[in-house]
Amino acid sequence: ARVMEILRFPNTYAFSKALAEHLVLQSCLDDGIECRIVRPSIIGPAWSRPWPGWSGEAASTITAASTMISSGVSWAWQFSHNPMPAVPVDLVVDAIMKVMLGPGRQLVHAAVDVAAAHSMPSSLEMFDSCLQLSLLTGRMSFARAGVLHRLVHGISQRS
Repeated sequence: ARVMEILRFPNTYAFSKALAEHLVLQSCLDDGIECRIVRPSIIGPAWSRPWPGWSGEAASTITAASTMISSGVSWAWQFSHNPMPAVPVDLVVDAIMKVMLGPGRQLVHAAVDVAAAHSMPSSLEMFDSCLQLSLLTGRMSFARAGVLHRLVHGISQRS
C-alpha cells in the first residue's frame, strides 16, 4: 500500500495493471523479445468504421449497460456527473495497428486526451440518452422510464 501511495496510484486495480505491464515488458526485454502493450480505457461503439455505433458480435460494457438499463436493471451501476472516458473501438484498432508497425517494446495508452476529457459525456448523461432512446423506440414505457430516472438521479445526488 505504501508503494502504491508513493507512486500515486488511485487504487489497487490501476497499480496491479501497471505492475503486470512492467513485469511483461521487463521479461520480454530480458529474453530479447519485442513486446507491445496497448492499454485502452473503456472501449465503446465505433466512431466511424465499419459504421457509426458498431459494437461487434458480443456486447461491450457500454452496450451491455444500455441493454440492462432498457430492461430495467439500471441499479447495477453507480452513475455520476464525472466524464466517462470511453474510446471508440475503431480508434483503439488504429492505435493497435500503429503500435504493431512501430518499434518494439512499447506501452501505449489508447485513451481520451486529458484536454478533451471534459467534453466526454458522464455516465448519467449516457443513462439519460439510453432512456430517451428506449422511449423513442418503444422498448420502455413512460412510467418505467420515469421511475428509473428518479431512482438513478436520486441515488446519484446522495452520493
